[in-house]
Amino acid sequence: IDMDYLLHILIISCIYIMLSLSLNLLIGYTGILSISHAAFMGIGAYISAILGLSAGMNFFFSFIIAAVTSAVLSALIAIPTLKIKGDYYIIASFGMQIIIYSIFMNWDSLTHGAVGLTGIPKPKIFGYELISKQSYFLLTVVFTILSILFINKLTSSPFGRILKAIREDEIASQAIGKNTTYYKTVVFIVGCTMAAIAGSLYAH
Repeated sequence: IDMDYLLHILIISCIYIMLSLSLNLLIGYTGILSISHAAFMGIGAYISAILGLSAGMNFFFSFIIAAVTSAVLSALIAIPTLKIKGDYYIIASFGMQIIIYSIFMNWDSLTHGAVGLTGIPKPKIFGYELISKQSYFLLTVVFTILSILFINKLTSSPFGRILKAIREDEIASQAIGKNTTYYKTVVFIVGCTMAAIAGSLYAH
């Protein structure tokens, strides 16, 4: 087996584990059927890549900016849309996905459209550039482990138990005094931010 190919598969697997964990936080734990999750992965990827290419920004600064931008955008989207119930939310979520995808494909001066961005710089840690697949694999493993630990901590906390209660019966959760819109908005922001971080790793 070609070792470089095997490492490539393992790197991609780690990134998609992160993405799956973030999506499971929304659908599995809270019952929010988000169709726009891939858009936030794309936002993280494009912001991180563009900052690295045009501004020569260090990976860790660019991925933090990508994560913060995704958090702000997801909050702006979540506040009005998460008040919509059932099929109407799914339609709104799908509409967001199409809009963001269209921006990626048609804003040629920024994203280069269907051609995509090339020459994205490799991450640097303390001046050491992660050129080899082995070093980048270790980076993605660290991020994946941190994601798993974070999700386990969050979902086993009182906050996580409220998310499960919302998933099982949102009306009952409201009846005992829980602001379900608040909890859904927060978890949506957290999930989308994690998706953006996975996208940033994917781009680099």
